[in-house]
Amino acid sequence: EDLTQSRNSRGFKSLFKKRSTEPSTSDPPANVNVKDKNAKPPITLHCLGYGTDHDSDFLRQIASATQGGTYYFVENDSGVGMAFGDALGGILSVVAQNAVVNIQVPTENPSLEIVDVHHAQKVKRENGSYSVTIGDFYAEETRDVVFEVSLATPIEGASSRIPHAEITVAFMDAIQKRPVKSVPMICYVDRPKGNKLSEANHHVLVQWLRIYATEQMTEADKLAKENLGGSRARIQEAIGRIKSTPGIQRSDPLVEQLISELNQVLQGLSSQAQYASTGAHYTRRTIQCHSMQRCSEATYESATVYRGSSKMAMAKAFKEGTDS
Repeated sequence: EDLTQSRNSRGFKSLFKKRSTEPSTSDPPANVNVKDKNAKPPITLHCLGYGTDHDSDFLRQIASATQGGTYYFVENDSGVGMAFGDALGGILSVVAQNAVVNIQVPTENPSLEIVDVHHAQKVKRENGSYSVTIGDFYAEETRDVVFEVSLATPIEGASSRIPHAEITVAFMDAIQKRPVKSVPMICYVDRPKGNKLSEANHHVLVQWLRIYATEQMTEADKLAKENLGGSRARIQEAIGRIKSTPGIQRSDPLVEQLISELNQVLQGLSSQAQYASTGAHYTRRTIQCHSMQRCSEATYESATVYRGSSKMAMAKAFKEGTDS
């Protein structure tokens, strides 16, 4: 086990925790609250689990207790340098910090309701609005917050284009080192007469499938220890649903990645021994990647829509350094 500290030129502090064995009885409990009261910038913890003999759930919980923390599954020694490089490439490319998205109904339609927000870091306010903590952004990263809103009843003679939600985003600009808050962005929904359904927005549809796949993998992981057959059935159902979703473009990079990774998760559920050795680690790392929309691959050869050029370049550099 080892602990390494890194700080980039913009003042962001990160810690790397490496573990190759199960936690001892003297280790802290799984529900960890990591804080450094003397550090102005938030600490981010990146945990690397080596080989098959480590507690991936423990490491993932430690990482998730810090803003932007990640868990890497390093299956063999060749991935150590690339995992460090991938994480460091992200740290060195932070462009925004403490990003928060606020979602509320527009003032002109107060009778509407934000029904739900599909994000782990959501908080519902007393007025029915939601705040979603996104955290930090590395260069080239994007985030998608999917929410449900009740539909307005069209008014005779009025425009069918009706405002349904108001969005604001606040964050700390890491380049200019100043707080930023966006002007309110209004989300409109077209509500024409009749019962004809509009075509689904493909990007929104793919993000729904990302959330659905992540939920299915999470449930499959919970089932695996006691009901391996039920766990496999969930993953098979998820693969089938994604492939058969009307209007989905199978060539979409994220759709291809979801199907490929779900098949890999399914292989890890072939037996209890396979699940314990690699399947659980791979599944938990994959759940984290899609929940955060952030790359935490231990090899740069892996295809992922979440890896930016800084992460790729640093992972390659560390790989070449360890090979030489």
